[in-house]
Amino acid sequence: MSSSAPTASANWWSLTPWLLFFCTVFGDSAVAFALIPIPRSYLFILGSFAIIAIQAKSGWINHKAWVLSLFLMALAFFPAVYWPEPHFFLFPIYFILSILIVSILDRASIGRYVDILSWLAVIILIGAFIGTLYAYFGGSALYTFANEDGRTNQLFLTTLTNFQVGNLIRPSGISDEPGALSFWLCCTAAMRHHLGRDKRLTWVILIAGFITFSVAHMLFVAFYTLETLKQYRLTIRSIVIVVAVATGIFLIFYFVPAFQDMFSFLFLDRLGDRNLGEDRSGAMQHAYSYLNESSFFYGIDPECATGAANCMERGYKLFGENPLALLTKWGIFTALPYYLVMIYGLIKAIPRANFVLLGVLMLLLQRPNTMSVCYSLLILVTIFVVAGRSARDDVPARNP
Repeated sequence: MSSSAPTASANWWSLTPWLLFFCTVFGDSAVAFALIPIPRSYLFILGSFAIIAIQAKSGWINHKAWVLSLFLMALAFFPAVYWPEPHFFLFPIYFILSILIVSILDRASIGRYVDILSWLAVIILIGAFIGTLYAYFGGSALYTFANEDGRTNQLFLTTLTNFQVGNLIRPSGISDEPGALSFWLCCTAAMRHHLGRDKRLTWVILIAGFITFSVAHMLFVAFYTLETLKQYRLTIRSIVIVVAVATGIFLIFYFVPAFQDMFSFLFLDRLGDRNLGEDRSGAMQHAYSYLNESSFFYGIDPECATGAANCMERGYKLFGENPLALLTKWGIFTALPYYLVMIYGLIKAIPRANFVLLGVLMLLLQRPNTMSVCYSLLILVTIFVVAGRSARDDVPARNP
């Protein structure tokens, strides 16, 4: 990553931060899918080359990034020949482009990118609350369309959602699902923390993010809280406030039946209820059961792996969204980047007890999208920012 100091050109209208937003959040959104008749993979590739071209003016990609990129392409050769299936050569492309971008980004552009994410997060969360209240008090969907994965997405006044039970929705903002909104909110909070941004706004983003009813969001906030407690000595007043708020929340969900039922349905039941389609522990067991000498190296099925056929239609049980998913689907030669990211993160996080970075890695256990379009760049930027040394001296803390 370039260590260039902030310059006057790194302002709100600098193109690189907005391209980063486009390539990481907007390009993967349901709004982009509905409005732009171009595949998101093409949008990501075009945006990535634009970022590289702009950033090349201040410094070129370092040789380590090129070596790693060539190494990953070479690994893809083995499953491509084994099946044979040339599409395996394409799987690392998003990760490789993300590596090249991260290696050339300057800290000022990253700082402005995080500021853009922060304020857009606030706007989207305000819309999420309005839309949720609108649905709760009987408002109906104003518009309905299909996500790229085929699931139905609905517009409730100021937010999208693909989850509705009666008058209760889980808002997803502009994203294709609530979990995707929660994911980039957590990444934004993690980067804000490392860059020394205003803690109050960071907490607003995290607490408001509970509106997504994401279990992973709850766990990330717990990690973030541990980091906060580690860094700052608590006064008696702050301890009293924390205990009072925690006790109040507990009492509400324990004694008020409506809140108790909602908490159980939206949080606890999702961990193992097959009727909700989110049996996470069962999916991991299925992934493990499909591992053998062949699938460990090359994946279970070339048609399933390349998306040419739905895995479940080919007789496989649900095995996605867990740490073994990519290994089972693609094999270690192709899925290696995910595990390299996890190992790198642990090496950086454990010695320094970096709970924020551990929280990001926890998110990747449930959403192992390091090689997915748009996600790959968001994850790598977040990991390299949060895993690096404190950037408070590199990016002015006076920014929001």
